[in-house]
Amino acid sequence: MDELRSFRDRLTFSEVRFQAIAQTATDAIVISDENATIVFANHKAFEIFGFRDGELIGLNLNVIMPEKHRQAHTAGMQRFMKTGLPKLVGHTVEIEGLRKDGTVFPLELSLSSWKEEGNYFFSGIMRDISRRKQLEQEKENTGQLLQNQQKELEAANKELQLFQEELQATNEELRASEEELRASNEELLRKEEQLQAWNARLEEKVNARTLELQQARTEAERHRDRLERFLMEAPAIICVHSGPDFIFEFVNPQYQRVFPGRQLLGKPLLEGLPELADQPIWPIVQRVYQTGETYVGNEVLMPLASHDGGPLQNNYYTFIYQARFNAENQVDGIMVFAYDVTQQVQARKVLEESAARLNFMADAMPQKVWTAKANGDVDYFNQKWLDYTGLSFEALKDWGWKSIIHPDDWEENEKVWMYSIETGLDFQLEHRLRGKDNEYRWHLSRGLAQRSTDGSISMWIGTNTDIHDRRLANEKLLLAQEDLKATNIELNKINNDLDNFIYTASHDLRSPILNLEGLVALARKNFNDKIEDKDRSVLEMMESSILRLKSTILDLAEITKTQKGSKEVPEQLSFKDILEELKADLAGNLEVSDVNFREDLQVTRLLYAKKNLRSILYNLLSNAIKYQSPKRPLVVRIKTYREEEHTVLSVTDNGIGLSQEQLPKLFTMFKRLHTHVEGTGIGLYIVKRIVENAGGRIEVESNLDRGTTFKVYFKS
Repeated sequence: MDELRSFRDRLTFSEVRFQAIAQTATDAIVISDENATIVFANHKAFEIFGFRDGELIGLNLNVIMPEKHRQAHTAGMQRFMKTGLPKLVGHTVEIEGLRKDGTVFPLELSLSSWKEEGNYFFSGIMRDISRRKQLEQEKENTGQLLQNQQKELEAANKELQLFQEELQATNEELRASEEELRASNEELLRKEEQLQAWNARLEEKVNARTLELQQARTEAERHRDRLERFLMEAPAIICVHSGPDFIFEFVNPQYQRVFPGRQLLGKPLLEGLPELADQPIWPIVQRVYQTGETYVGNEVLMPLASHDGGPLQNNYYTFIYQARFNAENQVDGIMVFAYDVTQQVQARKVLEESAARLNFMADAMPQKVWTAKANGDVDYFNQKWLDYTGLSFEALKDWGWKSIIHPDDWEENEKVWMYSIETGLDFQLEHRLRGKDNEYRWHLSRGLAQRSTDGSISMWIGTNTDIHDRRLANEKLLLAQEDLKATNIELNKINNDLDNFIYTASHDLRSPILNLEGLVALARKNFNDKIEDKDRSVLEMMESSILRLKSTILDLAEITKTQKGSKEVPEQLSFKDILEELKADLAGNLEVSDVNFREDLQVTRLLYAKKNLRSILYNLLSNAIKYQSPKRPLVVRIKTYREEEHTVLSVTDNGIGLSQEQLPKLFTMFKRLHTHVEGTGIGLYIVKRIVENAGGRIEVESNLDRGTTFKVYFKS
């Protein structure tokens, strides 16, 4: 317990420490699961994205990501979870973020991921670099200022040169007019002082401009270093070609990763990548250099080899070729900025092929298939629709299909369809559609709503199945069922009349048979000594016939009771108690038969009518005793158990058994399959009727000279 408490304390301390560090971090921290759902965000994240504390939790990453980056981000996450190959994970990149008020701003992102309990999680540390971007812009502006100042310095130098030329002309004029110069000595002195002042001011201005130029150069070099570092760390493929031979002047690591087995720097383009000579990209490079016009290529196929002499690999690139201009505004090179979009192109082609396959499958289906927008405007019909109606897609689209609905069905059709559109519930309706032969046929129309990740309906997908023949058949079936119902009522009436007749006959015949039995008994008593032996057998046959007739009448009465259904109230019965009672009733037969009972009562109690359960068990046990084999001692196995929703009673004996041909006749009324023992052939018929009237069933398995198994399934 102490170790568990210590572990919990350490775990709680780790969580508190993580919260303290994350919430006080100067950078935004956002953690999402593999479905792009935000599960954690610190205070800085809410601050830079403009949300209130806690407002981001549970939202999709799309709320802080401009739309143009969402597809690439989703594809990257899926690729990483599928292949484990990171593209951005573990790197720091510059992307754009989206504030709650809709403004887009630059930020620096570091991604990491981990797997916990089979699920991926992704964390992003983000820093708002708007100020840094502003400084970079200011740097660019400073470079422009430096160029302007340099031009001003050149203008000042020209002004100085003109001034010197003017001074030289003045000196020549002074030498030519020495007398005039001496006469105006004071004026000359004044001009010399003015010239000295001008020289001093010019020198001061030159020194100041020189200092500004040095500072500008220092700042430009610093910005150049930062720019070079950015180009080297950028996730894009970047290179610079110089001169008409397109020498590789600069290649960033991403560009070099495309060609890990090639040395490119310092080589002409066609020497480094000779396979481009026969590709359309080579004339494009030349045209950009010649015209200075920027070229943008979108998803261009470029077969390239990663190593010298290696096989060409088909990759797709989106790129920009931009001319570089020198101080004389002449093209002296080309800058290349590209992205490898092979996976996006392949994914799109897969989607296009999938869409083509779906259209093919829809056209191949026997049903009429359609799709509709969320508002109910139908935007697709498969070929079966067009073939059936004889109309074009333009005539059927949106709500044009209304024209083929039977006028009597349109009101209900519109009501059900609009209800589905408003609620999103499934659309289902049977209605009549007009074919190109102007005949209406019944169809079953179904439509299901397809929803986007936010739960909103993106489209409807539906089918129309021709049920005309089936509906007509159903109408005929209903008429036949009505006739059958009337016939069943008449049969039930006949059965009731027959049951009443059997009951009445069995009741009315009891008294005459009892009288006849008494007369025969009296005749035996009074005339026993006078009857000859040959006539005595006739008297015995009369007694035997009276007993059989009496037993048959009792069986008929029992059948009538069974068919009318037992009115006894079910009660909780013990299988063990019922068995013991029956063993006592069958005691005489048991002594003769020497029965070995083996009981396995897994279910001990049953809710059932006691009389009926006794009758079932009595008939099954007495049959086992009657039809035992003379070749072996009788063994009767009695088992109860549960099987799904039934309680099963199984009675198995090792008696004489039945052949497979005899089994179908076993439960027939008055059918006796063995005549060497007494019986009326009514017992198993009564058992079957009792079981079935209570919702159960009885099954039998038997093999000749091996034994029989009865299984009674009582409905629980």
